[in-house]
Amino acid sequence: MSNLRSLNYSKNLEEKIWIELKNLNCDPDDISRIRECIIRLSDHFIKAEAKSPLAEKWAQIAYLAYYLPLNHLRAQAVCAEAKRLGFFEGIASAIDIGSGLGSLTLSLLEFGPELKNLYSTDVSNEALKIQKNILADRSGRVHLSNQEDLKANVKLELAALSYSWNEFSPLEKAKFLEQVDSFEAILVIEPSTSMLARNLMELRSQLIKKGFFAWGPCTHQLDCPLLTHSKTDWCQDRIGIEKSKWSSAIEKNLPFKNETLTFSYLLMRKTKPSFETKVLDAKTYAPARIIGDELKEKGKTRQAVCRSSEREFLAWFPQRVKHNIFRYTHGEFAQINIDTQKKSNELRIEETDIINKKG
Repeated sequence: MSNLRSLNYSKNLEEKIWIELKNLNCDPDDISRIRECIIRLSDHFIKAEAKSPLAEKWAQIAYLAYYLPLNHLRAQAVCAEAKRLGFFEGIASAIDIGSGLGSLTLSLLEFGPELKNLYSTDVSNEALKIQKNILADRSGRVHLSNQEDLKANVKLELAALSYSWNEFSPLEKAKFLEQVDSFEAILVIEPSTSMLARNLMELRSQLIKKGFFAWGPCTHQLDCPLLTHSKTDWCQDRIGIEKSKWSSAIEKNLPFKNETLTFSYLLMRKTKPSFETKVLDAKTYAPARIIGDELKEKGKTRQAVCRSSEREFLAWFPQRVKHNIFRYTHGEFAQINIDTQKKSNELRIEETDIINKKG
């Protein structure tokens, strides 16, 4: 998967993390202690324990050293795509619900310059305390608040949630959907597991019924093909990561590795997106999203693509077509010739049937 678009660990964030670890009396070079904390928190997630451990120092260490930078990379990837699509245009205020240590808040600040009024909320006062230190140099644009203390009359245009929708109870989800009309835009990031990602795809359907339009990863407003044509498949994105020396040292001592990062996300607005078709050499190219990794089969390569309610795959024969000449990879936006030869659920692409997203 060397063709995957990659993101770097933020050196600035890493330095802030080191300061916070020292505030917790944890030496950033004490890899053994950090390892123990990360494994303990991983076990907590595997057991699906309901109570948040963030009040505990060991959990704060694990979040800071491992989960915060990884979730920041995921949030950066989503916010970068949102900015490319023009998703943030005209939105001046937002709320990050269940912000934790601020991975999504940091990315919103970076990629949403029009966001002049940003609320970052969480039920954990410990998380907010750490986040306050991390965001100290940007405090003028961020209002930190416990979710229970947020004033009901605060008018906000964007509701953003990262790894928090799955933590809502059925009652909390129902309440959110009752109040969702007060927002212009919704941004949600979730873990890329079958159950949680399919729940997110269900949310997409519910929001469309309430008058929202899908901006990403979808390029259409029809039924999700993975939801309607399968009982287990799910939509996810994938990025490559370029680790820092410190993060590599930590991961080297862990029983699990991250060569790539996966996540599922949703961008929805009441304003309709403008996915333009392109005409080149008398061919019409319509928008699509690459939603799968390359699958190499005998004499053929396939890659899942989404452009309608149909479940489809790009398909090419390497001995005849020198693809992937534009290096289209998992999660990328593409434009495909509407007259591409189709056999069953395969789009038998030639080199001129798919154009560079920047072209």
